[in-house]
Amino acid sequence: MNYLSDFDEKDMNAMSLGLAHASSRYKVQFSSDKVDTMIIQAIHLLEEIDKEMNNYAMRLKEWFGWHFPEIVKLVPDIYILVKIILCVKNRLRIVHDYDEFKDQLIQIVGSEDIVNQIKQSADISMGVTISEEDEIQMQELGLCINDMIEYRKDLAN
Repeated sequence: MNYLSDFDEKDMNAMSLGLAHASSRYKVQFSSDKVDTMIIQAIHLLEEIDKEMNNYAMRLKEWFGWHFPEIVKLVPDIYILVKIILCVKNRLRIVHDYDEFKDQLIQIVGSEDIVNQIKQSADISMGVTISEEDEIQMQELGLCINDMIEYRKDLAN
């Protein structure tokens, strides 16, 4: 019995192509190289994320540096600086509302001495006053960097 006798050559070609695609998908799905390829892709993505995070973090550091240039020397780690910027928003909050987030800053920085130096520097800073729009944009950029940091950790795991 020939079950395929009712199909013309065009239908047979379409079925052959479909069967070939299904077979190829199956082979790729269970290929041992697939795992290696996925790891390689993740590593490349990690490298790209690192580059972008560094670029964004440097922009934020420069931008906030106009407002509070002294903090750049006190906090050389750019990712800790990002967390500080997200916490304090601007230098004047450090001066006026210091007690409100002092403990949070100590937790971020890891040293009460450095946090006290940040407070003293904020009191006498030569930085320019920050506009509300700039503050909002720096916060958004800081949140973006923070999200990238979290995504990078997840991807690396």
